[in-house]
Amino acid sequence: MISKGDCELARALREAIYGLVVARLRGSALPAGFLATLNEVAATQAAVPQLAPNGKLTLVGRSAALLALIARDAIALLAGPESQRLRQCEAETCTLLFVDRSRKRDRRWCSMAGCGNKAKVDSFR
Repeated sequence: MISKGDCELARALREAIYGLVVARLRGSALPAGFLATLNEVAATQAAVPQLAPNGKLTLVGRSAALLALIARDAIALLAGPESQRLRQCEAETCTLLFVDRSRKRDRRWCSMAGCGNKAKVDSFR
């Protein structure tokens, strides 16, 4: 069962990651409060990876330990080479972020099936 505190921590981490990526996209300084939240969550004990009998990876730990893994992955993304590929969907009503792994690095929408299709239909009209 997930505790109320774990849900609040997950929301705070989500907002911190989003705020840091948006700041990076704008070329702004990374907000100190979001940095503190991300680094604090990443510093906690992380879930333990284990190999299950079926040969698949399982993660063992409480909700907060799983959030620590997410925070560490976010730090690796923001500090690594793929940070140059971070994008925000260009649809007016969409706030989704993504890593542009297209060959030309010219992806504009979070998905062609959703926002991309809508934008193309709107421009056709």
